Amino acid sequence: DNKSPSLLYWAAMCKISLVPTKVKTHGSSLQRSKVIKITKMANRRAKIYSSKDLATVANPPGDKPVHIARTMETLLAREIEGSSWRPNQPWFYPTALADNKKNFQLGVLHGLRRSLLEYATRTMRSRSDGTVDRDLQSALNLLQYPPNVWLFDVTQGFGASSESQYRSALDGLRRFLAKADGGAEFSELRADQLYRFVDAINLDLTAHMLALQDYSNKASLWDTRADDLFYQTKGAVFVYAALADAVKHDFADVFAQKRIDDLWSQ
Repeated sequence: DNKSPSLLYWAAMCKISLVPTKVKTHGSSLQRSKVIKITKMANRRAKIYSSKDLATVANPPGDKPVHIARTMETLLAREIEGSSWRPNQPWFYPTALADNKKNFQLGVLHGLRRSLLEYATRTMRSRSDGTVDRDLQSALNLLQYPPNVWLFDVTQGFGASSESQYRSALDGLRRFLAKADGGAEFSELRADQLYRFVDAINLDLTAHMLALQDYSNKASLWDTRADDLFYQTKGAVFVYAALADAVKHDFADVFAQKRIDDLWSQ
């Protein structure tokens, strides 16, 4: 109904094929119209970036507790190397008006920024001196680059496109993984780190929920942003859904100690 963003929120949770075709709504006719419009859109596009796509970012976990970083690397590579980067394509590109993938990629970028921030600065530190790994820090910094720079930026010069910066971030993640596979030691993963990592994701999901709720209360006859919010939210949650198994793998000792496997599976 008009008091809850659950229609978009749960649709974005990689489960949009479950959105009902009939929704009981309350409030003004404009609000009911908006909910119905979004519902029909969700069902019509249920096959675009569905939960089956999570299989495309699944990796063998390996024997090192760095599966979170490996999943982030795969997610970023999927959008940068396995696909064209849509958010910076100019108006004369054939894909300029097809903005669903663009907004999905913006959501993926947001999810990666948020999860890598927590992972690099609080979760995965050097065991010897407790410092932030420089390759993770480099990747985090490079991901802050604006997503809409095409061939150049006036402050950066030629060659500083969004893709080039994100490819450099991808290289940073790969250098970190190479070090981990080569035997580099990092701080032991603890329950408080798991709590902070999950709490950061929960706070971001709450922010998305509030944004959707706020937008759902601003009904208008001419709506051009509903699908943008839909795909941006879904892109971010796609990242978090992909990271769920990685978190369980890396924090396996904490899961066993706290006996939270069943809770996590729910």
